[in-house]
Amino acid sequence: DVSALEIARTLRSGRDTGVLIAPIVGSSMAFIGGFVVALALPSIQREFRAGAGDVAWIVELYTLVIGSLMLIGGALADIYGRKRIFTIGVVFFAIGSVGCAFAWSLPTMLIARVVQGFGGMLLIPSSLAILGAHFTGTARDRAIAAWSAFGALTSTLGPMLGGALIDSFGWRSVFWINIPLAALVIYATNAHIE
Repeated sequence: DVSALEIARTLRSGRDTGVLIAPIVGSSMAFIGGFVVALALPSIQREFRAGAGDVAWIVELYTLVIGSLMLIGGALADIYGRKRIFTIGVVFFAIGSVGCAFAWSLPTMLIARVVQGFGGMLLIPSSLAILGAHFTGTARDRAIAAWSAFGALTSTLGPMLGGALIDSFGWRSVFWINIPLAALVIYATNAHIE
């Protein structure tokens, strides 16, 4: 259980805030990427004139790539550096999001989702490693707890936000929203993470 006061105690400086925000927002984008897109499947199915089993792969491929390759993402962060792999992951996730937003057919959507999943499998483990390397002692415990809590919160609130976006702006908006978030994460990463 992480209170706002405990999170505030963790943030001793502006740099600490940036180090906490970048991994939380980055990993939350990846976590929410599976849940929100599921809400858009009926609209995507109608637009692409695809079967229900075919569009299910939009969620399944993403989850499969992240789940099966996440250990590799963690190993790459150990070898090549947490910040570098995290940033590369955010860039791939953003590129995949643009690809999904511009998709004109089910195959192009599936390719873009694999790219998104590849980005997610890089950024999720490296985001946690960044927190573990920057914070020490009880501050590390609070930072990791905040990371977990925000991940759970976005998984809960994400579908509501996604539903509102889909109703207001169409299914492609759930992918476009990732672009400003990715830009924020890359800025915070470059500004605050060593």
